[in-house]
Order: sequence, then structure tokens, then C-alpha cells
Amino acid sequence: MTTNRISEIDALRGIACLMVVYNHFGNYPEIGSIASCIGCIGVDLFFIISGFVISLTIQNNSNWKYFLVNRFSRLFPVYWTCAVLSVLTYFISYNYINEPAPTDYLFKTFLVNLSMVQFYTGFPNIDGSYWTLIIELLFYAFILLFLIANKKHLIETIGAICLLFPLCLILLYDQIISDETIHHLVNRLPLLAYFPLFFSGILLYKIKFETKNTLRWILLFCCFSLQLFLFDKFYSNSPQLTFLQYSITLSVMYIAFILYIYNKLSFIVCKPTVWLGSISYCLYLIHQSIGSQVILPFLHNYLLINFWIAFILTIGAIFLISHLILTYIEKPSIAFIRSKFSFKSKPLAN
Repeated sequence: MTTNRISEIDALRGIACLMVVYNHFGNYPEIGSIASCIGCIGVDLFFIISGFVISLTIQNNSNWKYFLVNRFSRLFPVYWTCAVLSVLTYFISYNYINEPAPTDYLFKTFLVNLSMVQFYTGFPNIDGSYWTLIIELLFYAFILLFLIANKKHLIETIGAICLLFPLCLILLYDQIISDETIHHLVNRLPLLAYFPLFFSGILLYKIKFETKNTLRWILLFCCFSLQLFLFDKFYSNSPQLTFLQYSITLSVMYIAFILYIYNKLSFIVCKPTVWLGSISYCLYLIHQSIGSQVILPFLHNYLLINFWIAFILTIGAIFLISHLILTYIEKPSIAFIRSKFSFKSKPLAN
């Protein structure tokens, strides 16, 4: 299996990030409420892509130490950089609106956020977009267990069994929300409500590069159906769109992946979409706190620049910042960290 990046997946990642960015800038009335129904499920596409890309990663090397280094180098240096920028931007923004900056609270929140597990500490996310990161980390922990046990070949089987958990969330919803202890436990495991999306990515990878068997197609349809039924129960963005809007948008995402499986998705591949895919992680981390909540209101409300000019300048600024982080932080840190480790893949058990 080649280790080269897949252009269609990069393009889809770029489109997903644009959806999320559009959603958060859609809070401004000039842009319109249609952003909610289009943009807020961009994270769903990210989750499917994560399942697909992780399958590719562990196919190339199933050593659990390699997996940890791979994920750490990919996530944390950029995340720490963006967290620093967000805190500094917030601090500056407090000054220009003539309010005292809560320095102690910001610093404590920043330190906790560096762990990326602030979800379990009671401290808020520095950036509202960070809420998805704990879900990604829980999914990586799920994959890591298989690699440590040298049971990578069981991921598909165990994953199919794990679909019973979101099914229980649907069937036992009334009992779950009425029992405070169980409800709290479910809320502390946010991966449960999104697991069908991650597992869809795994199945799509298997269908694309291994065997297009009937069972995998059935499981993929089950993932799609479960995610739809989870919408009005545990889906965090359900207040922003209707079930019909969610169904249509999610269907388009799955159709896009099916087109990719049959080599019919190359029409989305171009320099802009692939470039957006390359900066998508940086852009995702900074677009809300730095872009929509600081730069745009500063330009429009404080400097009194026309909204659309301010909007264009803001988009250009966050694109530029993301590109600079990619060039001078993400790529060098990944190369440096991975160059310090060399792991041979463990053979699969018979």
C-alpha cells in the first residue's frame, strides 16, 4: 500500500473544513442561516475521513508505538501553536473592547487545553471547535487497543459488534435520559454517538482497497441508518438543522465516498481543494476563535470596515495563518518527530 496522500481524500477534507468555517461565519445575518444546515455537519465528514485515513495508517505500519508517534506528530505541535494564538488573540481582543482581561482564568484554561482532554477536567475549550478533538482521541484509543494486542485483523469484527452501543442509545433513549447516572456516563463517552461515522470510514477503506463484499455494504448501510436515528437524540448540532436537511447532506457525503470507491470522484480534485485539505487542520483550529469571533468583529465593528470587505480580509487572514502554520510548524515538526523514531510493523496473527 502506498504511503502517498490520496488527492480525493485531501479534497474532501478541504470541503469539510470549508463547511465548518461557513457554519461559524454563518452566525452573522449578512451571510444567512442556510450556513447552519450546510456547514454544521462538516464534522461528520471529518469523522468518516478519520476512519478511512486511520485504516490507511495502520495498514502501512501496525506497530502501536509508530501509531502513537504518528498521531502525536500530526496533532499536538499544530494544536499547541493554535492554542497559543487563540489565547493571545483573546487577550488582545479584551483590551480593544476596554474590558479587563481575565488573565488568571485564561492562563489556567490554556494550560489545561494543552492536554487536549479538557473535556474531562471541567475547563472549557479555548475554541468552540475543539469539542471534536476528544471524540477523535477516543477513536484513536479504540484503534490503539487493537494494535497493542496485535489484533488489527479484528478491528472490523469488533467494530461491527460495537455498533450495538449506538443502537442501544436509540432503543433505550427514554431510559437513558431518565437515569441520571447512565445519562452522565453516556455523555462522558461522546464517541458513542459518532462511532457509526468512524466505522463507516473503516468500511469504506476495506471496500476500496480490499473486498467489495455484501456484508461490508450492509454494515455501511447500518452505519448510515444508525447515524440518522441518532440525530434527534445525541447529535450535538441537531438544533441547527432539520432531520430532512441532515439526511440529505449525510447522504451526499456517503455518495461522494461511493463515487471515490469506483474512481468517479476525481472531478473534485484541483489545486484549491487539495490545498485546502492540506491546511484543513490548522484552519479548523483557528477559524472560530481567531477568525469569526475576533478578526471579523474587530474589522467590522471597531474599525467600521464594510462587512463584506471585512469578511474577505478575515478569510484571507485565516487562510494565510493556516498556510504559515502548515509550512513552518506542521511539516517540520512531523518530519522532525518521526525522524527520531523508527518502528517495524508487527506481523499479523494468523
